[in-house]
Amino acid sequence: GSLPIGTILNTNGTLEGEFTNNGNFNFIIRATDNEGGFSDKSFQIQVQNTDNTPVWVTAAGSIGTFNDATPINFSFQATAVNVPIVAFTVIAGALPTGTTLATNGTLQGTVSDLLENTIFNFTIRVENTEGDYVDRAFSASIIDTDFVNGLTGVVK
Repeated sequence: GSLPIGTILNTNGTLEGEFTNNGNFNFIIRATDNEGGFSDKSFQIQVQNTDNTPVWVTAAGSIGTFNDATPINFSFQATAVNVPIVAFTVIAGALPTGTTLATNGTLQGTVSDLLENTIFNFTIRVENTEGDYVDRAFSASIIDTDFVNGLTGVVK
């Protein structure tokens, strides 16, 4: 067998480290005395994760660049080990004008026609059914297509 991942057995017999995987771990420890005598003993450790805090899957930072007056459909994602995710909510900043964030993490809507290129910065909280939550900062760049489409002439 093997020790739980993330742990070590010290020469003084203490098991040290942080468990990183759930499961049952069976192993044998051999104790040896100064004269070479030894004794083996079987052990079993059951590891079960008790930290239910959600973990973000969607990377922090920019979720992309979008044109104004066009639909956006983006899904924020997070996982939780033992309990379901209950809600994604905006706790700071502003979503692109014309969009909404559903409790399932879907950002959707048609971005309003803007007068200039705009970066929207916002923070989203993901929460599980036990009230554990994690916040993450995001941004979305919106391009003013009227400005881009109206560019004419020669650039020197």
